[in-house]
Amino acid sequence: MSAAIHEASEREYLLERLRSLRAILPLLAEELAGARRQNAQLQLENGRLLEQMRELNRQRAPQSRADLEHGDRTGPRRTGATDSLLLVR
Repeated sequence: MSAAIHEASEREYLLERLRSLRAILPLLAEELAGARRQNAQLQLENGRLLEQMRELNRQRAPQSRADLEHGDRTGPRRTGATDSLLLVR
């Protein structure tokens, strides 16, 4: 008889665990969807910022070349380091 009681108790525990997981699953799915939306927004913003940085570098490049041609070596130097920003995908 004790084996039957143990089996019934284990079955009840597993059913309760299943109910609990079913209640949590929609919350996890909602969280995942929100994280995916945020990821897409951040990738879009990252792309815009990268393009803005490139445009600023293009605008600055002629001035930097002119400074170097006239012997002004005190200005900022382009190292290309900002062009190596990683995009998260």
